[in-house]
Amino acid sequence: INASSLVVGIYLLLSACAYAQPTNDKLLTFQKFVNGEIPIKEAVVYRTLSDTNGKVINQEWFRFGYQTGTWYVQRLEPDSDDSTRLVPQQDHHVCGASLRELWTMGNTDIHLVDKAVAAGSIPDTFGEVFRNLMFSALSLGLPRQLSVLKLEDAEIKWNGLTFKTKVESKWNLAGTPLATAVITGKLVLGDDGLPISAAYPGIDQRDPGSITYQYGSANTGIPSSFIVKFGRSIYHYTFLSLTFGTNDLTQTGGYAPSMFGDMKISRAVTIWTNSLSWSLRDGTFHPNFVVAAKTKQIGSLVLISLAVMTGILLTLWYRRAKKVNNKQNNNEE
Repeated sequence: INASSLVVGIYLLLSACAYAQPTNDKLLTFQKFVNGEIPIKEAVVYRTLSDTNGKVINQEWFRFGYQTGTWYVQRLEPDSDDSTRLVPQQDHHVCGASLRELWTMGNTDIHLVDKAVAAGSIPDTFGEVFRNLMFSALSLGLPRQLSVLKLEDAEIKWNGLTFKTKVESKWNLAGTPLATAVITGKLVLGDDGLPISAAYPGIDQRDPGSITYQYGSANTGIPSSFIVKFGRSIYHYTFLSLTFGTNDLTQTGGYAPSMFGDMKISRAVTIWTNSLSWSLRDGTFHPNFVVAAKTKQIGSLVLISLAVMTGILLTLWYRRAKKVNNKQNNNEE
């Protein structure tokens, strides 16, 4: 056997071995999950924020569902009569997105806006905290730009174990993002092929971070909990329950307010547009208060102007008619 034949044979053998290696399905599941590619019927999450001394600063319970183009988030709290049972918070707000609209629903009001003109509306601004909770849980601790309306607008790109992501990197004193930047981090796998940790660098005003993962008995590739160390803060997320799959939402066009509240309860409905918002009262749309007040003022000014102009015209007509009559009387004399 000559040398060239031996080299070709070794190359083909190595290629065959490479193709024969099984793919890491658990890693692939992990990577798809963080980009919202795995539908979730319902997830219930407990999140704590602690300082470096272990003191809990804040804690949140929330549930969410996430499917292609539609989602919802609802904040929960322990039942006052049974702390082991979670119930909706007293204000009972739910935020979500159907296939076409972004919306919020409370005990007394519902706000709806077309996704195309949602920026700056109540469903956008009020719902931002709700979206951040859900996006952070879906991200499994990996950094991403959270000031977006859709998870697709903050995709985490993968190259093996390396991930590339856009993040907010500068803020003003009020906490409003001023700039974004792209950073690159990396996962570390355990012997069983599951991600056990990740790390990413800091940039501009943003601190570096690290994540550790723990898994339950299901061993699906999705951690049961994870801890994020970010600057001087420590976030601990635990999936109290996680149910994969899709719901039949064809009748509602995705998750809609009617799925989360009794529609017999009287609520003020506000429809946001790209120019102004309208309220639905007793089946009739009305401009919102500020707009209605301006409209009423303009209408009053128009009526007053018309009345003044009419008065002036009548006065001129009366004077002219009087002069004509006087002239005719003089001629007759």
